[in-house]
Amino acid sequence: PRVKFKNLKEIKLLNHIDTMSNAPWLPSYEYRGGGYSSCEVDTRYELLTVERRSDALPDNTENVGEDAIYQGSDNPLILEQYNTVEFSCQFDLAQYPFDSQLCILSLIMRGVTKDFVSLRRGLDLEGITFQGQSRLM
Repeated sequence: PRVKFKNLKEIKLLNHIDTMSNAPWLPSYEYRGGGYSSCEVDTRYELLTVERRSDALPDNTENVGEDAIYQGSDNPLILEQYNTVEFSCQFDLAQYPFDSQLCILSLIMRGVTKDFVSLRRGLDLEGITFQGQSRLM
């Protein structure tokens, strides 16, 4: 049977799902730093909600309650996380400060394809900040 939701509100925050006990599915992922090194991840904020995008299904005479039922496939789960990720990068400073080098942070998803997950940067977040030493030599 497919997932169905009861009594979804128009405001997404009111459709909160307790991630510890009621989540139907959460993606499996890991962060990797430069050279595929491991990272320390601190999840500071996590919220799983349902975004109502459809009308309720027609009334079903088998449902004796007054619940409005919504098809799960039409109303996506939204997982919002705010993570602090610490990782290291190795730089070759022989040409410093006259060159450019990249430090890559990878997010590796497991068990899903791009058809089922979309990543979005939060509009109210600061994004990426560098907290290392500004003078490298």
